[in-house]
Amino acid sequence: MSTSSLHRYRDQAFSLAELVQASCELLAGHVPTDARVSPQPDARTVRYYQTLGIVDRPEMTGRRARYGFRQLVQVVATKLLQGRGYSLAQVQTALSGRTTDQISAAAASALGVSLPPSPPPAKPAVVRPLVAAELAPGITVTIDPARVADVDDLVRRLSAVLASGGSS
Repeated sequence: MSTSSLHRYRDQAFSLAELVQASCELLAGHVPTDARVSPQPDARTVRYYQTLGIVDRPEMTGRRARYGFRQLVQVVATKLLQGRGYSLAQVQTALSGRTTDQISAAAASALGVSLPPSPPPAKPAVVRPLVAAELAPGITVTIDPARVADVDDLVRRLSAVLASGGSS
């Protein structure tokens, strides 16, 4: 398995069937040592893992469930841990509170590949609330301070225009 095989899924969204297929592809050749564990997940297994809280629930778009990279590595890590004799309760404890990067690094290590780190998250945009200014009874303007350098000056100028009867 190459480094890119796990990494290529990082930005993908999957249906349940596609998630199962990608999991099976990644787990191919990694037969669990515990004979009581099936080596490949199926849709029913993934849903059961969700019920237990081992795999995050998918995002819903209307009635369509969309799974991401996190759910993929959760399924792969779960199968790998089960194959090493971990019970589902132990898997749940082992994965609980772990970031996607931590789970994917562990899964990649178990699969014999290394992953480049995820890009750092984008800095959240500074959101400034809009300013509402009442210029006269019944006349209120909304100003976006991100687009207007001096809100107070603009309000004064608009008020002056109204006071002068509309001529600037």
